[in-house]
Amino acid sequence: MTGGPDRDGDSNETLDRYNRIASRIADISAGRTELLAVSKTVEVERMLSLVEAGVRAFGENYASELMEKAVDSRLSGVQWHMIGPLQRRSIPKFAIHTSVVQSVGRLVELDALAKASFSGEIYLQVDCAVGGQRNGFLAREVESALRHALSLGKNPVGLMTVAPNIDRDGRRRAFAEVASVAGDLGLMKLSMGMSDDYEDAIEFGSTLVRLGRSIFGERPSK
Repeated sequence: MTGGPDRDGDSNETLDRYNRIASRIADISAGRTELLAVSKTVEVERMLSLVEAGVRAFGENYASELMEKAVDSRLSGVQWHMIGPLQRRSIPKFAIHTSVVQSVGRLVELDALAKASFSGEIYLQVDCAVGGQRNGFLAREVESALRHALSLGKNPVGLMTVAPNIDRDGRRRAFAEVASVAGDLGLMKLSMGMSDDYEDAIEFGSTLVRLGRSIFGERPSK
């Protein structure tokens, strides 16, 4: 990796933060929860210290950014997770580069993934915001969405949610609700928890947490 002292120092700090958080997650989850590094708006150069250390799972929110990074030879071997809102027309383009789509929140997106012959893992996103203000299925809609996916030959592995931006008790209630829905439907994986609430999410059974800011620091707006 090239770069002056500032870049090298930043890379070392990024890797140190990742390792500290990964160790903390392993401790509090008894090894049951994986860490996904969310790299949206993060330059490739800032990701390389993690890649060189063996980190292979990264999450992206924007299809265009995921596709641009996926063809960068320096990131060869990375398993890309799409975690942002989907645009149906972009699904065939990014699906060929993507190992996991976590943010399926509409039936038409399941249709598009099936049409694109996507063979990776699928999570159904659950909207826990009051009044259904985020992307995703309402909790009461998840069972129907699961049946639709199965009818298309797609077998979702779990549920994903973004906790509502309210108080801690509200976020914990959201995690509990999603975990309950997953349990009722026999879905084994839960993608819950971000930089501010991942420890609470792990308490409620999250098997994967999505951390960006706590690894890479504050980002510029896109």
